[in-house]
Amino acid sequence: MKKRIVIVYGGKSVESEISILTALKAYKELKKVNPDVYLVYLDKNGNFYSGKGLLNLENYVSLKDFKKVKFNKLFSLTYF
Repeated sequence: MKKRIVIVYGGKSVESEISILTALKAYKELKKVNPDVYLVYLDKNGNFYSGKGLLNLENYVSLKDFKKVKFNKLFSLTYF
């Protein structure tokens, strides 16, 4: 049984832009061996986002096509 992998990245750090590139590369490589991989982006204001829009680097400028999410419990996402 393959495990669900959630990559959480971004944040308030000055390194947040680098974490975006690193997360997208890790996601691409992990998807080759496990289809159950998800991205969760934390913006500089503390908001979490998920969705296929995270795969497009250009979307990070305006947060276009991102789904705002909150964590209800461990590894459970609610979209709103």
